[in-house]
Amino acid sequence: MTYEEWIKSSKRVAAFLRERIPYHSPKMDDALVDTRLMAESQKATYALAHGAQKHEVNLPFIVADFSGPKHLNCVITQDQFKEIVGPSVILPERSA
Repeated sequence: MTYEEWIKSSKRVAAFLRERIPYHSPKMDDALVDTRLMAESQKATYALAHGAQKHEVNLPFIVADFSGPKHLNCVITQDQFKEIVGPSVILPERSA
């Protein structure tokens, strides 16, 4: 995977994570939220591109509303990752 493919994949994973935030607020456009999502998506992309079967995402206090803070907890599997990044990115096959 080239650097450009890795960045493209990380951005797609960040968009996938953004869709899973449990509450939509204007604060979701905040630069800090984007930074945290991108950092976590880069970790997930690295792990999954290097053969991990799943990556757990845990971002506490990602946004807040009147009822309190909201957290993002989800798992990205290898199959979901392949679907997210699409066929344009060739992932290395892991030998047994």
